[in-house]
Amino acid sequence: MSHEANTRQMRVYLAEHRTEITEIAARLGVRADVHPADMIFQFVAKHNGFPDAYQAIQYYFTDGRMSAERLRELLARNLPDKSSGRLLEFASGYGCVTRHLIAQGLPGWEVTCADIHDEAVLFLQKLGARAMPSASRPEDLRLQPFDVVFALSFFSHMPDESFSRWLLRLYEAVLPGGLLVFTTHGYQSLPHLGDPAFNRQGWWFRADSEQLDLRGEEYGLMAVTPSYVCDRIRALPGRLQIAVFNEGLWWNHQDLWVVRRA
Repeated sequence: MSHEANTRQMRVYLAEHRTEITEIAARLGVRADVHPADMIFQFVAKHNGFPDAYQAIQYYFTDGRMSAERLRELLARNLPDKSSGRLLEFASGYGCVTRHLIAQGLPGWEVTCADIHDEAVLFLQKLGARAMPSASRPEDLRLQPFDVVFALSFFSHMPDESFSRWLLRLYEAVLPGGLLVFTTHGYQSLPHLGDPAFNRQGWWFRADSEQLDLRGEEYGLMAVTPSYVCDRIRALPGRLQIAVFNEGLWWNHQDLWVVRRA
């Protein structure tokens, strides 16, 4: 099914389940607006692992909240003396996590979002977030410095050709003493991807993803070994530290990385 057909189908779905969406969002204290092109919502709504629409919708909202809370805990542990600052949520999509960050997730922090979809940027602004357009090429993206750059499940889609380039671009946007926080598909993600094997360079890629409006060669499914990521972190300029590596932490399979810029 095409991106446009998916979006039309989701408009109907959202209208049919407006009551459940409103109730769940109100209980969690966040905006109930959901964009019909939200790829994460589309994926969850169509997932056959949920017995009914209510539980699928509840998962979408509670999972976003879990990610916001996990990020808050990470900042509290790794920046204990910092109660405010500037944070970039990169590749934020249509606000699955953002709505929780701006509602109650990070008091005192100025949160800015960036996404490749113009419609997502406009929608995030409607949710009350600061939002800016991203770019297809990392070299074309201009960013102000941030205390924290957070890229959840972004590098799990970047091919080898652009992985290092994006890592460098986001790292360059981190202020001294700040953090780059991101996740990757690692060993524990392989069963979710059909149990592929890593190549000799430590990566596996398939030109396919839930983002039907993006070219699979540029945004597909990427899995990497920890050594692959470490090699690319070591190639970054200046002094830095891998402050956290937690295998399989996010969604019980994606690896968490926190890089501190010295």
